[in-house]
Amino acid sequence: SLENKIKTLPISRKKVQEYVRWISSSASEEFMDQQGRVTIRS
Repeated sequence: SLENKIKTLPISRKKVQEYVRWISSSASEEFMDQQGRVTIRS
């Protein structure tokens, strides 16, 4: 999943936060959370 990819990337927490904000600012994106539910960030 995207979340697991972020966790395994050799980048700093700050970069992860910037990436999450970038995703959140884009068009609505769907994600699967750890329980398998689809979440939408708008």
